[in-house]
Amino acid sequence: MSADTGGGASDVNLATALGAPDPERMLIEANVLEYDIDSGIVTVQGAVRIFYRGNSIVADRVIYDQKGEKLQAVGNVELIQPDGTIINAAALDITDDFANGFVNALRVTTPNKTYFGAQSAVRQPGDVTIFNSAVYTACEPCEENPDKAPIWRIKSRRVIWDGEEKTVTFDDATFEFLGVPLFRVGSFTTDDPTVKRKSGFLFPTFGRSGNLGFSLGVPYYFALSPSSEAIIRPAVYSKQGLLLSGFYARRFENGYASISAAAIRQLDPSAFGEDNISRGREWRAMVGTKGQFTLNKNFVFGWDVLAQTDKYFSKLYNVDGYTQSERASEVWLEGSNDRNWLDLRAGRFQIQESVKDDEVSSRHRSQPWFLPSADYRRVDEDIAGGEVRTRVNSRTIYRERLRTYDNEADTALVGVPGPEGLSSRLTAESTWRRQFITDQGLVITPLLSGRADLIGTEFSGSTQSAMSTLAANQGTSFEEREFIARGMATAAIQVSYPLLFSAAGSSHVVEPVGQLIVRPDAAYQSSFGLPNEDAQALTFTAANLFDIDKFSGLDRMEGGTRANVGLRYVGTFDNGWTANALIGQSYHLAGENPFAQPGLVQSGAFSGLQDDISDIVAQLSISAPNGFQASVDTRISKDDGDPDRIAARVSYVSDKWSAGVGYSSIAAQPGYGLYDRNEELSGAASLNFAEHWTAFAKAAYNFDQDYISTATAGLSYEDLCYILAGAYTMTRSGSTDMQHNFKVYMSFRTLVDIGKDARPSFDQ
Repeated sequence: MSADTGGGASDVNLATALGAPDPERMLIEANVLEYDIDSGIVTVQGAVRIFYRGNSIVADRVIYDQKGEKLQAVGNVELIQPDGTIINAAALDITDDFANGFVNALRVTTPNKTYFGAQSAVRQPGDVTIFNSAVYTACEPCEENPDKAPIWRIKSRRVIWDGEEKTVTFDDATFEFLGVPLFRVGSFTTDDPTVKRKSGFLFPTFGRSGNLGFSLGVPYYFALSPSSEAIIRPAVYSKQGLLLSGFYARRFENGYASISAAAIRQLDPSAFGEDNISRGREWRAMVGTKGQFTLNKNFVFGWDVLAQTDKYFSKLYNVDGYTQSERASEVWLEGSNDRNWLDLRAGRFQIQESVKDDEVSSRHRSQPWFLPSADYRRVDEDIAGGEVRTRVNSRTIYRERLRTYDNEADTALVGVPGPEGLSSRLTAESTWRRQFITDQGLVITPLLSGRADLIGTEFSGSTQSAMSTLAANQGTSFEEREFIARGMATAAIQVSYPLLFSAAGSSHVVEPVGQLIVRPDAAYQSSFGLPNEDAQALTFTAANLFDIDKFSGLDRMEGGTRANVGLRYVGTFDNGWTANALIGQSYHLAGENPFAQPGLVQSGAFSGLQDDISDIVAQLSISAPNGFQASVDTRISKDDGDPDRIAARVSYVSDKWSAGVGYSSIAAQPGYGLYDRNEELSGAASLNFAEHWTAFAKAAYNFDQDYISTATAGLSYEDLCYILAGAYTMTRSGSTDMQHNFKVYMSFRTLVDIGKDARPSFDQ
């Protein structure tokens, strides 16, 4: 006995009709349905769609055997599983609970775009699928020619995909590249495409160094839990022996923490040069830890600390995460809300260098401890119609070794950037600012500010002697002060008058700007004795022409009366081009010029602000919607019109190619240790000359030394499943000291990454 329904699409709740429990419902959509009541066989055909337990099947025809508890789908079969895996096949036999089955001529697409193909497949209990005469790849099929071989694939007599163990086992496998069999890999097991973390060996590392010899590392990864992991990295060096290193990390609900450790007993400490800190050291080790935790919605606590037996160990042996030449070991607390911001930290700056500590060129021992530094800022609005910004800053610096530098010409002492001993500063500052716009279009911005400093010092005898010598060389005196209090009051007003001009296809704004700043002289600035830790760098540019304080930090205080004037221009064009320009000058009107005062590092002596009339500063930038950009920033001497500093750049970025050229020129500044004009020309370019292919290069030429200081050239191929990149880099630190580096990188997605990433990382 049978029932036949046809002539249109039908929605049949088959499971309910057969008496299945309500939660176990199977929904079938088809054009034609036949139901044999005696045999319990349902046959549906024509645009068949079946939905059951999160699975869906699309086929030309489906036969459901209720008594045999199995489904047979035939013709253009597509099975989509609950996890997103897609199986395409000519025919599919599967149990009615979708747990076990057999498939002919199938292709499987996983959610992360990996692909299995096979002549047949069997689904077994325990979420195990066996593919016969199988192919695996992470490369998408070619849309125009689906039968075309992918860039890489693995052909295997049998592939076993264990969904519970999250593994894929290949039996009698061959690796093919561009359709050509390269080598047999036998049988091996790897993680399945859904696995992001699983215990096992990582790809070996290889290297070579003159002092260390050849090296081979075989790291092993431990997926300890969903929130923790560890890596053991034993590495053998042909000259120095076995290096043991390890890493452990754990993630918490509110943060993470990690610890790294490494140790070696060097077999040949004499392999290093006489002036190398590694020479003569048998046992060497390090411990490093990093972490960060969100304490609540306002505060974050963190740390990054490195302790090692000597200052060069981690960099020399390339301990992962601790190879920076310059770094800080510190603990910090950061907090913020709508109006307040706090940064509190303590630690020490570290220089990982090979020279011994007693060498003149050594920098590590002269790096300071900050114990601690604190910076608090607050913004209040609608105070007398304006905005009030409050800042409290403190720092305590301890340095165990004096750092000075001499004039190369006569070895006279010209700077004490790092005093040995202890110094502290506490600064409190509050600034009120309000903007008025008159009916005539004038923009008037008055400003009132008050600041107070407390400074304490406890310098060593060698530091006091160096300061005394430096003071004599600069024609002033050194006054030792253990405690200093100073203050500053500022009244300023800035007036600008933006004028708008419109033309056909463009608009232009020309804005003359004038600023007057009135202050008393800064206390104690004409004699030595005050430390300068955070205001050693001063670059006078158009960008800081209208800054109230032009020193880069709080250790220097700006006083006196000063006027800043300039002219701004902004142009916008209907074709998408824009132009911005600013030119201006600064005038010291009364009191002591803070930039002409003596100092431990002469931070204002060559800034262009040291005279009553400053150098001229200007900048111009142009951009176009097609990716073209150009900019120039310069400081022009008021005396002879020569540029004392130039920074220029032209760049173009498009889908096919990108290029950039930069030029910089800085006049000689002996007080800063720059005894000749420094000129450099740099360039970078990349070209996508074919689909997925990129050629890239960059170089820098030093005019003063008359040589190419660095150069890189390379080639890369990158698509969704494969990356191949190679690069050559040359660096030169002297006329004969050249270093050459070759990098090759290959990545087969979901399989392995080989080498160090050699793809371009420069700014184009």
